[in-house]
Amino acid sequence: DFLAIVWKPSGLTLKGQPTKTLELALGYVITKSQTSDALDSPICISEFDKATPGIIVVAKTNESLSKLKHMRRNNHIVETHRAIVLGSLGESKGMKIGESRLIEEPINGWPASSCCTLISESETNNGILSTVEVSPVVGKDRFQIRYHLLNWGHPVIGNTKYTHEHRSCRNKGLYQACIAVKFIHPHNGVEISIREPEPSKFEALRIKDEKFFLKKKLDTKNELASLNVINPMKILDGFPVAYNVGFKEFRNLQFAVNESTMIPRQATECLVQAIVESEPLYILDLGTGSGCILLSILNELPECVGIGIDLSKGALNVARKNADKFHLLNRATFIEGDFADLSGIQRKISESNKQIQIFDVIVCNPPYLTEKLVKNYNIIHEPQQALVAGETGLESYKTLVDSCKKLDQHLLRKGGLFIVEVGNGMDVKVKSIFISDSRNKNKSKQMWSFVRSLIDKEGFTRGLVFRLL
Repeated sequence: DFLAIVWKPSGLTLKGQPTKTLELALGYVITKSQTSDALDSPICISEFDKATPGIIVVAKTNESLSKLKHMRRNNHIVETHRAIVLGSLGESKGMKIGESRLIEEPINGWPASSCCTLISESETNNGILSTVEVSPVVGKDRFQIRYHLLNWGHPVIGNTKYTHEHRSCRNKGLYQACIAVKFIHPHNGVEISIREPEPSKFEALRIKDEKFFLKKKLDTKNELASLNVINPMKILDGFPVAYNVGFKEFRNLQFAVNESTMIPRQATECLVQAIVESEPLYILDLGTGSGCILLSILNELPECVGIGIDLSKGALNVARKNADKFHLLNRATFIEGDFADLSGIQRKISESNKQIQIFDVIVCNPPYLTEKLVKNYNIIHEPQQALVAGETGLESYKTLVDSCKKLDQHLLRKGGLFIVEVGNGMDVKVKSIFISDSRNKNKSKQMWSFVRSLIDKEGFTRGLVFRLL
């Protein structure tokens, strides 16, 4: 007669709207209290966002409502959330299975802490996934658990606030659910402890990813048997096959790679396709690495000439080796430089190549990861300066825009295209950097207009195209 415990499905708003909320639905399915203190309709005590499923505590009387709200404010209703997060807590935090740690991080200026317990870890093709159980200890923000885990370097898998998408479960919703509650009944003093199984999609994700991981490991082992590798066991322990065999296929070309260069990704090919379709004559590749973007374009456009820029002398040596391999040295020039100093690059181009002074297309695949994501994705063997941008991942884009603003005469012709690669979920923020923060040197004119997004083969926005105004 005083309260109820119900399961909230994902995708249903808890309350606060005139229609289609859990509270409104409960008014039709929960029996009204027979006491004189009965509420007209049940009221949810728990505070979950629309994406979060799980156990909800519901008040049926005015007195219960008051007491339960007080208990929740003081964290006397213990909620336990099961979540799957990116990365290994064993590696980053030194945690063992079953071990608990306290995460202390204020939220909006208020003290907040959560207790996190490591339940299991599983290896996948995209790094390790950890299953955890987390309970708020201090604080009652509805996003507290996701906020704490994100700031701890292990975001919950999902496509909503304070989460990070995972390749194998894109658009599958949030991998967090409240599976247990414990509190003292506000009227009879009896302890109430309810626990439900985790949603079935959690185990489905772990099984699917482990299966693909084991298959890839077997395929790698078979591939190594047919190649003259240096150290097979090193590869099976996570060292990239491409570095050991010395090459990686990209756009139907086999590019030489080593630990001075990033390994070319198939996702980047959508940038090449967009540039080839625009048929430029002159192209500038900032952060050329192995030269895979520039040389693939030159290989497909016989009239095109290009220049590749990189900070790394080792990467430039590899790029020149690839240009020689594909018989493109007569159309490709490689220069040491930093895209943070486009004025300096402009001077070097003027000194080294009289054929090109202005470009039809500038392309850049800048660093856009954080150190935490590099560890979570287990790509620690690749050159960190080519991967890590800073704390947000957006720093390189701001550097590019600021560097462009300092040019007296732009490297790009008027109406030319600037194409950048972006990480998952970064497109809106990167677009804002180019459009909102990019007035010219005199701050009198907008520099860029947005043209379109480039989608990779997995359906992610992988590139953005801007036009110089």
